[in-house]
Amino acid sequence: MTRKPQRVSQLSLGVLHGRAAKSGAAGTRTPSGASSRGISVPDEGARLASAAASGPEPVAFGSCTDVGRVREHNEDSLFVAPPLFVVADGMGGHAAGEVASELAIQTISDLAPAYPNGPMLGMAVETANQAVYNAAQENERRSGMGTTVTAAMVMGGRLVIAQVGDSRAYLLSHGTLQQLTRDHSLMAEMIEAGQLTPAEARVHPKRNFITRALGTSPTVRPDLYELNVSAGDRLLLCSDGLSGMIDDEAIARILSAYRDPQACAKELVAAANEAGGHDNITAVVVDVGGEGEAVDTVEHRRSVITAVVIGLVAVVLIAGAIALIHLLTGGGGDAAAEAETVQQAVETATEAALAAGTVVG
Repeated sequence: MTRKPQRVSQLSLGVLHGRAAKSGAAGTRTPSGASSRGISVPDEGARLASAAASGPEPVAFGSCTDVGRVREHNEDSLFVAPPLFVVADGMGGHAAGEVASELAIQTISDLAPAYPNGPMLGMAVETANQAVYNAAQENERRSGMGTTVTAAMVMGGRLVIAQVGDSRAYLLSHGTLQQLTRDHSLMAEMIEAGQLTPAEARVHPKRNFITRALGTSPTVRPDLYELNVSAGDRLLLCSDGLSGMIDDEAIARILSAYRDPQACAKELVAAANEAGGHDNITAVVVDVGGEGEAVDTVEHRRSVITAVVIGLVAVVLIAGAIALIHLLTGGGGDAAAEAETVQQAVETATEAALAAGTVVG
């Protein structure tokens, strides 16, 4: 059964210290980049304590980015270091869009929490908006630059997403693909209003017009999503250079066909290029691993405990009923009647045991 993402409330701008890594490789470092941009970073003690309790997330992932067949420069940026994954699609041209997407990635990786927390991840995205906006104000050549961003964290069967713009997050679960995020774009609004079909939006002259981005205004409110995921689920983060070139059916087919997430990411990018490659293309594929299995194991144990309790309660009730009947008859009742009562009690106990076995199964 496909899970529906649960929207969570938005929070005001704040800064919470988080883990970081170089784009494209796992690792940690001190967020000196944030402090050099004048972004204050409070004490991280509580965050580290929570992270230690959470433990690492065993996920497999792959990523690929490409300039496409039309553009001269790649303004997309990505970040892959479990549990954090980010895709950003810059705008504003060379030396502006690239700067915006890289600055957003850097800030989010500096300030994201160490474990999946929607509000805290949203705060990191809001701070990235402030960083990109300030950089645009300080340099006339970068005036008007901005970037989309879709940031996701996966750990312990939990997925949280913070998103601004039209870079998307998809989830493939039990063979069904679901778009988790909503595009902040003119095309999305027109489709929702019934003015366009998705096929028409794909070739519309204003298909690249977005209604919300990082860096275009002093503040921004990301959309936040939280949902449970299970072992075997596959997450895709991508720029519109992918989702704008191949439809959801093709995306689902490729996600299902390639077991290795790195090979899958490369094939998605290749498919977008084969369809024309009109924009930069970025894909990050994440497979949910063992923590999802651990969640299922806990649920199974709960079922076993419930079954045992049901069986014990049934036995106690039956034993009590037999004792009460024996007491009322003074121990000298009809032997045949008592035998029938015992037989009925045994049948009831058997039914209770069968019910308990059904719960365990």
